[in-house]
Amino acid sequence: MSVQYYTVVCSLPRMNRYFQIQETPISRLQLEKRLKLLPTDKFTLAFTVESLVWTSWFSPHQSMSDLRGAFQNLIDTESVFIRDILIWFFDLRSIIAALRIRNETKEPPENPQEYWITRWNHKLLRNWGDPDFGLKSIYPWLPKVAADVAKKDTVAVEEFLLSYIWKYLSILEMGHYFDFEAIIIYLLRWNIIHYWSQFNKDNALTYLNELSTLLLSKQLSHDVILNDKGSMS
Repeated sequence: MSVQYYTVVCSLPRMNRYFQIQETPISRLQLEKRLKLLPTDKFTLAFTVESLVWTSWFSPHQSMSDLRGAFQNLIDTESVFIRDILIWFFDLRSIIAALRIRNETKEPPENPQEYWITRWNHKLLRNWGDPDFGLKSIYPWLPKVAADVAKKDTVAVEEFLLSYIWKYLSILEMGHYFDFEAIIIYLLRWNIIHYWSQFNKDNALTYLNELSTLLLSKQLSHDVILNDKGSMS
């Protein structure tokens, strides 16, 4: 056990059992001050993981190629814990992205690597017409979420995702108390509480509409290019 990890964990306020609260247990400024007690490389790694699994999803701004490069770099160089958490989040993110694309365009993207990063790539494409992409045995909730996406019930999708991620992190937390993994989990759970504290129906619609627009813009641009080529031939 590193003394630095122990010091950081002990300095962090206890996390609430549930994320549906009005404010985070610690401000962002104070959280970052605490994390600066970490070794420099671990401080950087913590926020790199946060950026990949949370910020890039719920506040999308990075290109998929940039995300893929950062994702692959951590997969190749970091611990099993970091690899597993990245794979879990990107699998979930990719399935939700595929649901939204299917709901809007009906057809699978010609270049899926531009839209998602997941080990389920072949499953998504091969079972594109199935409500659960043939993944119901792994994600039994998929048919319900697919129906909510089809109905454009963005609030239901948003609340499900937050609950599902929170439960995953809560389970993952068991066995990690005063180590770097515990700090990563705390940081990600902090983001869920922060997001929920600002959560309302209008915000949900805004965030998910922005995400849908981002996902679809490439597909629409690709279709325009194909149409232009067809008209010139």
